[in-house]
Amino acid sequence: PFSGISFVEFNGLRVTTSDHTNGGEGAYGFNMYGCNNVVVRNCTVFNCGGNGISFAYSDYITIDKNVVYGNANTGPYHNSGISIWKPVSANTQD
Repeated sequence: PFSGISFVEFNGLRVTTSDHTNGGEGAYGFNMYGCNNVVVRNCTVFNCGGNGISFAYSDYITIDKNVVYGNANTGPYHNSGISIWKPVSANTQD
């Protein structure tokens, strides 16, 4: 997974995997954790056993004009083509 990255754009990529199980967890296309200001645009993500595009604990994300299919079919979790889990607010002030 990509962890803690900021200010990155993935544009026009083709993402798939031949290892659909990833040790039983399901291989993800884009797996982002604790990221901010990330864009996934114009990508094709297919045949990944887990989520196609996944963000967790992230903020300021854009998922735009992607083609996502054939994912989330071998992972043991409730995977999705596109998943945003527990978004956070990176701009909080005390």
